[in-house]
Amino acid sequence: RKVSTTGRILFNCFTRRTSYQTSTFGFRPVTNGSWKTYCWGSRSSSSSYSSVSKREGQEEEEMSMSVVQEKRRVTIVGSGNWGSAISSIIAENCANKPHMFHKEVKMWVKEEQIENRKLSEIINTEHENVKYLKGEKLPTNIVAVPDLIESVRDADLLVFVLPHQFVKSVCEQIKSHIKMSPIGISLIKGMFIENNKPLLITQYIAQKLGISVSVLSGANIANLVIQGPFSEGTIGYSDKESSRIWRNLFQCPRFAIRTIPDVAGVELCGSLKNIVALGAGFVDGLGAGDNAKSAVMRIGLDEMKRFTELFFRGVEQTTFFESCGVGDLIVTCFSGRNRKVAAEFVKRETTWEELEKSMLNGQKLQGTLTT
Repeated sequence: RKVSTTGRILFNCFTRRTSYQTSTFGFRPVTNGSWKTYCWGSRSSSSSYSSVSKREGQEEEEMSMSVVQEKRRVTIVGSGNWGSAISSIIAENCANKPHMFHKEVKMWVKEEQIENRKLSEIINTEHENVKYLKGEKLPTNIVAVPDLIESVRDADLLVFVLPHQFVKSVCEQIKSHIKMSPIGISLIKGMFIENNKPLLITQYIAQKLGISVSVLSGANIANLVIQGPFSEGTIGYSDKESSRIWRNLFQCPRFAIRTIPDVAGVELCGSLKNIVALGAGFVDGLGAGDNAKSAVMRIGLDEMKRFTELFFRGVEQTTFFESCGVGDLIVTCFSGRNRKVAAEFVKRETTWEELEKSMLNGQKLQGTLTT
């Protein structure tokens, strides 16, 4: 019965403008604008989708409202490909939940000149990031702010989404200018090495700014997140109160969120999979075939688990089977920038830096730096 039900749901998702959400007893269709999407998943005491039944969704907001007695201001620290894509989700939720969030969403933009115009000006007037996400319209309540200090000054929620090589300088600049008790979430892939041991980005931000920091990661190609019809992500939360706030900020019909109390596990999956993606790219560049590529992915996932167990105790094994784990590994090894550039690295006599400059339009490789 379960197999036939799932089959009908998958068929409907690709033939009708219907979405499905999980309830306690199974699937149910819900209205979802012009996209045909669905959500699924089991529920447990330690992890759950926020888009379950209508009753449970209402309880989620009511619990958050009881905690959040005043509306929170959101700042997105970063405006690249991924930052711009996720900003559309955040801005829509801020507009749709005026009892929880201020409608205006500030996004820090590292100023650039695009055809003799400032990038921040283009975003604020044409509502499009023509440098990193050309052709995709952003919600009008996103305000591009080129001054980093000004962008974070009044923020209650800090969403960090920038290349990890800029994290230290950004934290140094803002540490004396943020509010007394904001909370943060990292969408950054990568890690630092200090005293010959790995240091998580969330650990660094928390220590430097003195704030609680969660993490979001998952199988997300940026342009597909903003276009729909369906993507999912995993939030590793630092405390239960934060998980409710972040869920409400990110969850929507086209972006399902699953929350788990495993910050280190979620973050490490997002960082280490980029190394495996380089290996997958080497296989593609050599023309070794999908059998070899699948072997690299399987062995890579096993090594991700072993690395995590060695340096970070308490990581849940089930985390590797979330969207942040095997889901992200699959999509990155087939569609990610690290795989694409690694395949070219095999074919050309050039450097990583030259390939990054010629192929990524200002984006940064994370797999090489993490390695």
